Order: sequence, then C-alpha cells, then structure tokens
Amino acid sequence: MRPVVGGRRAMLSSLLPGLRELRAPLAAGYVWLLGLWLALRPGLPPPGQASGVYRDLLDLGTWAGKAAVFAAATFAAYLLGTMSLAVTHWLDTVVTPLFRAPRLQSVAWLEPKYRGRRRILRALRDAVVNKLSDRFLTDEDFRDKVLTHIRGLQEFARRVGQEPPRIIAGARSDEHRRRAMDDYLHRWHLLGTVVRTDVYVESVKEDLDYVGPRLLGKEDQLYGEYDRQNAEGSLRIGLFLPLVFLIAVLAWRVGPWCLAALAVPVKLLYLGSSSWAAAEQNLAVALAAERVDSPTLERLKSADVEFVPFEELMVGRVVPGYYAGYPNARAPRETQGRIATVAPSKSMPKPKF
Repeated sequence: MRPVVGGRRAMLSSLLPGLRELRAPLAAGYVWLLGLWLALRPGLPPPGQASGVYRDLLDLGTWAGKAAVFAAATFAAYLLGTMSLAVTHWLDTVVTPLFRAPRLQSVAWLEPKYRGRRRILRALRDAVVNKLSDRFLTDEDFRDKVLTHIRGLQEFARRVGQEPPRIIAGARSDEHRRRAMDDYLHRWHLLGTVVRTDVYVESVKEDLDYVGPRLLGKEDQLYGEYDRQNAEGSLRIGLFLPLVFLIAVLAWRVGPWCLAALAVPVKLLYLGSSSWAAAEQNLAVALAAERVDSPTLERLKSADVEFVPFEELMVGRVVPGYYAGYPNARAPRETQGRIATVAPSKSMPKPKF
C-alpha cells in the first residue's frame, strides 16, 4: 500500500501546479461574465422576443443543454480571465515605475509592492554580504583590497577634514584585519559599508527569475510553497480589475453607495502583492542558503568587487536611491556643506544561512 500512497502523492503534487494555474484566470473570468451579464441584461429582449444572433444563441443553448452551456461559459471565462491577467501585468509594468520617480518619492509607500520589495532586497543584500564575508576569511587578495580601500578612505577623510564612518574611524589597518577576522558582526558591517552591494543585489534579483524552475526535482517542498504563494498572489491580483468593473456596474444599477465596496479589490491587490513578495523572498532565502546556485553569488567568490567611492561615503554626492530598499544601511545624514557620514545600522544582521 505504501508505494500506492506515494504514487498518489506524486501524482497530486504534479497536478497541483496545473490546477493553480487555472484558478486565477477562471475566477477572474467568472467575475467578468457576471459583471457583463448585469451590464447587458437590461438591454436584452425577453427570450420570446429575441431575434438575430441572440435568438440563435438561445436556441443553441436549449439544444445543447445546461452542461454544454456551463462548459462554454467556463471556456469563455478562462479566455476573459487570461486576457484580464495579461492586462493586469501590463498595467503593473506601467504603473510601478511611476511610484519610483523622484517626484513621487514621498508617496512611494503607496505602491502595493513597496514593502515586499524592501524585504526581498534586504534578504538579497544579506546573501551578498554573507558571501563577501566568507570570501574575506579565505581570499587574501580580496582581504588586502578591502583594507587598502579602508586606508584610502581614512586618508581621504583626513584630507577633507571630516570624520569617516564610525566603523572605520579610529582604527589602524592591522586592527581592522584582526577584528574582521575574529568578529563576524564587525566583518559583516565593514563589508556592507565599503562594498557597493547594490550592484550585486540587482544582479542577484535578476537571478530570481530562474530560481523557481531550478527547484523542480531538487527542492519539491520549497517549490511547492513558492508555487502556492505565487498562485495566491496571481489569484488576488487577477481579481482586481473584474471586481472593480463589477462594483462599477452595481453602482450604476443599484446606487452609488456600492462604490464603498471598492475597498475589497484594493485590499486584494495589496494582499496579492504581499503573496508575490513572500514567494520571491523564499527564493531569495534559497539562494542565500545555497540550496540553489546563483551565477552572481558564484562570481562573488573570485570576481573583482566594486567598492563605494570615497566621495559617496564622505561627501554628499550619493546617487539618489542608492540606499532605498536597504534597511540595514543607514541613509546619509546631510549637514552644512553637504557633508554626510554613513554608518551601518546597529540592528543585528540576519544570521548566516
């Protein structure tokens, strides 16, 4: 009996992704059909007075039976839902960049993906710094480059008459070497301060698009959780447009007080974005834990690393948005003369995976 049970579980696990793929377009399509029926029904004649194509469709439905009508409605719902999801994704690619424009920085938190994206970037940044931290212990050349950059930063600070970041100030090169080798937290914050991690974080984020398929056959449980959260996000976000249309039709036919129900699709939009972010965050954790290979993280083991220029750490020439999305790094505090100091956050970093 055990092999049979195992076979049933394997068959069920192979069917679930397909069923989840159908759920979102079907749900959206049925809501579209309901809204269209409520919108068009007042203008349709009674069945006895029908003519033209409408009468032909009624005759076809009578001849085929209710089961065939239901199957046809399901197929139409699937087509409508598929097109609706495509339009929703297109709108996402158009609207999301608008929230990242400099003029809308003050309202960027209104973007549905705002908090989720910050969590993903933080997880990826932790993965990058952890990889650099491991390399610091084993790669003597990389260690020398880091310490040389720190010495250059200290000299630049003395030349401009400013205090360098606290983690760098007041320590000689040999002391930094000793503390970084012995103290993981010091090494973690030190590398997070002097290495331009945003370049590698963006590259690792692109790797996330290929992580999901790599989990198949290797990490079925992790892939199942990722697929479930991704499907939940697609379902909730896919219902946004059809629910807005349905509520608009109800407001037209019943009364404007129905517009209060718009809070439902808006809430679903945010919940769906949160589910998508949770799915990508699971992939980010899998990358950090090296359960799946990442080309970018692999290159960090031996490739040349880009350091933060002295001017960006000391003088107020920080590229706009450089610290956006990285809660572990404190944004520069500008003072008179546009002088800024940067220090890593006092909060504990996430443990190594």
